[in-house]
Amino acid sequence: SRKITEGFLANRIEKEIGDKDRILELYVNRIYFGSGYYGVEAAAEGYFGKNASQLTIPEAATLAAAIPNPYHRSPRTFPETSERWRNHVLNRMSMENMISEADRDRFQKSEIVTRARQNVTGRSAFAYDQVRQEVEHLLGSESVAKGGYQIYTTIDGRLQQLAEQSIRKHLTRIETHSEFNHPTLEEYQIEKEEFRRKNKNSDARFRAPSYIQGALLLIENETGAVLAQVGARDFSDSMFNRVKQGRRPLGTAFKPFVYAAAFQEGYFPGSRVDDTPMDARQIMIGGMTGILGEWGPESMANVYEGSIPVRDALSKSKNSATVRVGQEVGTTKVVELAQKAGLPFEGDLKKFNATFLGRNPASPEELALAYSIFPNHGRRPKETFTITLIKDRQGNVVYEPHTATIDAEAIDGYTAHQINTILSDTLKTGSGQKAQDYGLKDMPIAGKTGTEYNFTDNWFAGYTSEVTCVAWAGFDQTKKIFNGAFSSDTTLPIWVDVMNAAAESFEPKPFLPPVDAEAVEISRKTGNLATAETTFENVTNAEGITSQVLTTFLEYHRPGTNVSAFGQIGTSQSNSRSTRQRAQTQKPGGPIIPQLAVAGDAVPVFPIAATLLAEDDPYRSETGVMRARIASFTVPASANGEETDGQAVARPIDSEAGAIVAQPILPLSTATALDQIPIRAEPLQAEPVKSEPVQEDEEGAQAPRAIPATPADRPAEPREIRLPAPKPIEFD
Repeated sequence: SRKITEGFLANRIEKEIGDKDRILELYVNRIYFGSGYYGVEAAAEGYFGKNASQLTIPEAATLAAAIPNPYHRSPRTFPETSERWRNHVLNRMSMENMISEADRDRFQKSEIVTRARQNVTGRSAFAYDQVRQEVEHLLGSESVAKGGYQIYTTIDGRLQQLAEQSIRKHLTRIETHSEFNHPTLEEYQIEKEEFRRKNKNSDARFRAPSYIQGALLLIENETGAVLAQVGARDFSDSMFNRVKQGRRPLGTAFKPFVYAAAFQEGYFPGSRVDDTPMDARQIMIGGMTGILGEWGPESMANVYEGSIPVRDALSKSKNSATVRVGQEVGTTKVVELAQKAGLPFEGDLKKFNATFLGRNPASPEELALAYSIFPNHGRRPKETFTITLIKDRQGNVVYEPHTATIDAEAIDGYTAHQINTILSDTLKTGSGQKAQDYGLKDMPIAGKTGTEYNFTDNWFAGYTSEVTCVAWAGFDQTKKIFNGAFSSDTTLPIWVDVMNAAAESFEPKPFLPPVDAEAVEISRKTGNLATAETTFENVTNAEGITSQVLTTFLEYHRPGTNVSAFGQIGTSQSNSRSTRQRAQTQKPGGPIIPQLAVAGDAVPVFPIAATLLAEDDPYRSETGVMRARIASFTVPASANGEETDGQAVARPIDSEAGAIVAQPILPLSTATALDQIPIRAEPLQAEPVKSEPVQEDEEGAQAPRAIPATPADRPAEPREIRLPAPKPIEFD
């Protein structure tokens, strides 16, 4: 039916216009010739760098051959197929006596030479293609084919060019890493060129690229205007725009939304959280045995710090602490906040604790819009855009955007400011402090590293008061980049390059708290409200001069917050059954004793040797456990009925002398390096004590169970420990 309709239409066109040459002229001046060129004049300029009237016969035949299938016969995208169909056109011209057979043979032997890909905007192919798509969406492909429009975009040419250069530079550097064992961009392009040479007269297509890819998006916070966009390393290898279409797990870049949900519930950065090992079954990332891997802190040397401020837990990207905060708040509230910020969730993933560590996939565009809630005091732009104005050939305005923000707040201004200050610390003393090594300028700026489990996807997301930028690196198919590939080494330097340049055009302003926010002074020594005794500390320098140093800092919170009422998140002091994890107790004359307090049946197993049989242990499971080779056990009452207030006592025992070995107290100071604390690797023996009887709370949760640990109970050789199966998760 379509062909019959076209036949009648052709008849009407011929009757109306009459001249077939005129009909052909109108036709070739509006049809698509591939590679983004509409009309023969644009195609001649784009492919060969000349006017249509200056084309040679082989060049004209090349364009004529592209008309039936402009994508697959483009001389730039598929040169072999284009040459084969060009030769077909030349052969037909010879048969129609338009050229001689000698000319035909000579023309068919000539090589198709196209000019290097350029466009009149001077910007990247991805940015240019995005503009084309938006214009076609706004005006329609038929209208666009007529041409004559003046199109104004949001793209900043300087920032766009710098973003492309930075991605090429730093991803090429990654490919030279000693442990990087994947195909490189250079190797792929050499193979691609060889394939084309061998398949000149074939429609065979070369395989999709498998080298490491990168993507970057820079937007204006207030409007969502796109200032720079890079969808891949090379548009000619892959036209897939990873900024908009590529969704990958966010990894630890998701953490700010967990803490934002906690702050919305009344916690504040000075609240304390338990940073100690966690059983892998509580999160189920990387398996269901052993200790949860700490890939978030952007370091191969993992250190647990005990009770720490929530501020430090986020700025240092602590995984176990983050899960405890998320459990305290609940997955429902965390997911609801993230969805308000614009992040998608698929299936039942949002019901699991793995959500707290960014297992949900999102695109760089979605993450950039979500992060913009922090500098925007809780709101975000409705969408991104690249077109600011379109005029027709007469100068009439035919389109201008109507920028808008989401009506509902994702968070309030108090929470936004708290996250801003913490993520500012991330770049100074936290997981992103390498930014200083990469030359980050001194300005009000905030950001968060994002490393997915097993070093597969690397993110860095951050912002100033004016712009938000997200950089990603990884593979289209999930693969480890290399062992120890943290985002602080891969995407952070790209982000720093772009943000430094953006600051020249978009001057950052300080992050200010809401006018009615209340300030509270916190002691760095105790983590509690500052007192006269904890405000200053005497410090003696190398010359023996002692001076007083201020050891407090200010935190801002919403009016009416009772900052002295908070317990320890993730311990028995918390009111939430699901977050009772682990407390710290200290006995006079002995070490700080880790006291187990677990949720349900999940009991962490503390290794005393390497737990992985492979050649490497990327999460340092042997050395990363807090207070290595120190354990605590709760034992039944002794024969003489001695009691110790229900607390377990564990002290190192000299196996030869049978005496307790004197040990220094291990402070919970964040400045203490655990690997520098002298701890003798002696067998442990718990003094016989009487534990509290097992009791249940209102919800039926049991207190920690007694674990015998007398010398007679402990075999000389390691034995298999069978843990009870975890309780099934029940959903509403």
